[in-house]
Amino acid sequence: MFKKKWKIVSLAVLGAVFFVVYLYLYLPSAPKCPNYLILNQPDESINYFFIRELALNNRFGLPEPLAGITASQVHPRSTTVVNGAIVPIGFPGVIVFFGLLTKLLVKIFGIDNFNLFAIVMTPLLAAVTPLFFYGFLRRVWDEKVAWLSSVLLFFLPPWWYYASRPFQHNTLLMFLIVVGLYFYTRCHSERLPDRQAGSEESLFQTSLMTFLSGLCFGLAIYVRPSEIVWLAALGIYGLVMARKVWSWREYFFCGVGLVLTAILFFTTQIAFYGFAFASGYVRPTIDGAGGIITAGPQGIGLIKAMFLPFGLHFGAIARNFYAYFFKLFGAWSLLALAGAFLLIKFKKNLSYFLTYIFGSIYLLIFYGSWQFFDNLLREPSIGTSYVRYFLLIYVFGLPFLSFFLLWLWQKKYIFKIVTVILFMALAINSLGAVFAPLEGLSAVKATVARYGEWQEKIYSLTENNAVIVTRYADKYLFPGRKIIPGWEMTEQKNAIILLAQKGTPIYLYDLKLTEKEEATWRGFLSNENLKLSSPLAQWEDLELRKIK
Repeated sequence: MFKKKWKIVSLAVLGAVFFVVYLYLYLPSAPKCPNYLILNQPDESINYFFIRELALNNRFGLPEPLAGITASQVHPRSTTVVNGAIVPIGFPGVIVFFGLLTKLLVKIFGIDNFNLFAIVMTPLLAAVTPLFFYGFLRRVWDEKVAWLSSVLLFFLPPWWYYASRPFQHNTLLMFLIVVGLYFYTRCHSERLPDRQAGSEESLFQTSLMTFLSGLCFGLAIYVRPSEIVWLAALGIYGLVMARKVWSWREYFFCGVGLVLTAILFFTTQIAFYGFAFASGYVRPTIDGAGGIITAGPQGIGLIKAMFLPFGLHFGAIARNFYAYFFKLFGAWSLLALAGAFLLIKFKKNLSYFLTYIFGSIYLLIFYGSWQFFDNLLREPSIGTSYVRYFLLIYVFGLPFLSFFLLWLWQKKYIFKIVTVILFMALAINSLGAVFAPLEGLSAVKATVARYGEWQEKIYSLTENNAVIVTRYADKYLFPGRKIIPGWEMTEQKNAIILLAQKGTPIYLYDLKLTEKEEATWRGFLSNENLKLSSPLAQWEDLELRKIK
């Protein structure tokens, strides 16, 4: 029995080990509820805040009394203001998904454990995904490639890194896609017991699996609607390929899963933005209602936003491809490339290869045409958003790498030693990438600890009802202090002036101002007989100043 199941058992053991490894960033130091977690990115902070609001306070938005008099300028980054309440700017599906799960767990185990439950969900999903990955790959490749690819997935640098970032939704997205593919291929490629005879057991199993496949694909779109184009294309391709195996019954139950997620999607949009076709990415209307998606998110036409939101820039695509595949993860990419060439040479599994290539090219064009950096050094890093945008390319490229290693292993004895050395080199490379000095997990852990210290200082120097103008510190000051996320826009300047004139405590907390920025502040404040105080506190390159 063990000989037959050893691959699954080994993956389960690795899953248990890496589940603990993935908890490195926030355990054992995570505070108990009601204390708030401090996170490293504004998207993470906002996801955590609204998951908490849904799970503990049964609400989808945070009412903001200052919204009316400030033209809705009082809110942190990654949020907008709709109908007088602060709501997430995008991807509310992950908030509902995790919010409902934590709500259930808190009901059972108590509110004190909320932070623990919130932290462990993403690492848990990341730890079990390789088992489903194995179940999927062994039906489209073979047992050896499937098992080795699943083992590599545990310590693939981008996977390990984002498995440890509990409030990013890309791990959840990949989990749903992999599980959906697992159920699809299990139903599509296998003749279950008495399937042709139409036994009740067979009909129930196939109906359940096609329903779960449709549900998972629907939930993947629900969690990250921006991926709808390639996910829909993959789904249509899968439905066409299943026509020789599926009957109307399988198509029906798959459709039920998709319809249920569509209902959930529109219900979520109504709950957060007031209308089924409203979006946080669209500027709210003059009366404060949610903007309609057909108006174009962030000023971009809807069709362009769906297909080429950042245009088509081949130079940027080439730079990003080199930076985020070869500069950061060169060993992994080169071995996967070698495996792909072998695959073509031996004409193996070309349908998987072509599907992978088309999907990868689309994602490279879609996201690669955008040029940005998430760190102030403007350097490619594992923490830059491109890495999570390209997560699907990294993950589904693992079979090529595995194919190459297994091909080497089948050679003479010396090549077996080379294979072991390469495997160990990948593990060492992964450790170095995940804990890199620039935005690696150790650096993030240290940064979050500093944020905690700075938060305490700011809270001690400012009133509870203070408004803080800051471009970067909202991720550790909100919700303890209200935020205006900058001063560049005319609406933000007007809000700052109005609040100061009304006597609301308002402060600037940001990087030390340049001469140009200092002149900008003097220019719009002096016209209203206001000014910036001298620094009340300074540390590193940051300073706190009062507007009075």
